Amino acid sequence: MVAPGFVDVQINGGGGVLFNDAPTPHTPARRAEAARVRGDRPFLVTDAMATLGSDLDAFDLFGMPVRLAGGRLVSPEGTLAGAPLAMDAAARRMVALGVAEAKALDMASGWPARAAGPDGLGRIVAGGGPCSPASRPTCTPRR
Repeated sequence: MVAPGFVDVQINGGGGVLFNDAPTPHTPARRAEAARVRGDRPFLVTDAMATLGSDLDAFDLFGMPVRLAGGRLVSPEGTLAGAPLAMDAAARRMVALGVAEAKALDMASGWPARAAGPDGLGRIVAGGGPCSPASRPTCTPRR
């Protein structure tokens, strides 16, 4: 399933689904349904390119000029080159589409962390310790 826009949902072990905010009536419903139906393993990804959190409206991506136009990052030919979407905004969009807040947060941090590293990462819990990519080899999450 592919639709133009801003939110990516990658289903771990079940193939990928790329969604974004296309002006079509079925896209939001498909996006929310994919998150609900595919079980506990979908996760969100975002391009989070150079324009995010900056005053930039254009940048170079491996030799290709990319510019921000109409809420999309596009190549000189006008083809989609990325999205200026932050992870917190992706999670909020899922909640707005009817996905439970806890599941949307797990999609944004829990499942990606479980896929990438030691058990216990990607959660906010009382007494939980910091763990960063730099400390990952020696990181031991607190329980």
